[in-house]
Amino acid sequence: MIKTYPIYSIRLSFIQDDLFDQKDKLYDKSREGLPKGRMKNSLSYHYRMFRKRPDFIVLRQEYEKIFYQTLDSNKKYPIKNPTNLEIKINLYDYEEWCPTWFSHLIFDNGQSDEEILKSFAEYVWRIQRRNQDEGSYKNGYWNEPYCLMGAEDRWRWRAASENGDNNEDPDKYPPPCRCNGCKERGVIVINH
Repeated sequence: MIKTYPIYSIRLSFIQDDLFDQKDKLYDKSREGLPKGRMKNSLSYHYRMFRKRPDFIVLRQEYEKIFYQTLDSNKKYPIKNPTNLEIKINLYDYEEWCPTWFSHLIFDNGQSDEEILKSFAEYVWRIQRRNQDEGSYKNGYWNEPYCLMGAEDRWRWRAASENGDNNEDPDKYPPPCRCNGCKERGVIVINH
């Protein structure tokens, strides 16, 4: 029996000072209905898995705190004078594996490496079947609702180094990843 957990998508939307030249038409849609010099923007924290349903008030407070603590972290695209912060938390799925940026994670419940690799292979197969069943053509292109970000290619699977550096060499760092960062979070990761 597969043990599944709730996975949520988390998106923060806000209004901020315009970062781009007003003549740049690419960003006109983000300026619609706003005073000159202001634009809509957003951040996505993709997906987060929980062992049990989270307290949404606490979760919103956590992400609001993260937002204001990291305002100055992106020097190329700074967030200046943000207002109208809106935090959207939506249930994405119930699954055993949580998709993250070019990796997937699972809670560490004492599984062996063999159990993890078998579980991940079964997950990838299951998601590929779901994509076949639930996918559709949009504007002439096949659109899959669940992105595997290359996990379909087993040769991409790898771990990180012990200090957590993501490495492109699966022979040097074979999956799964159980680095110190994974251990601190109580997860096991497969990068791809």
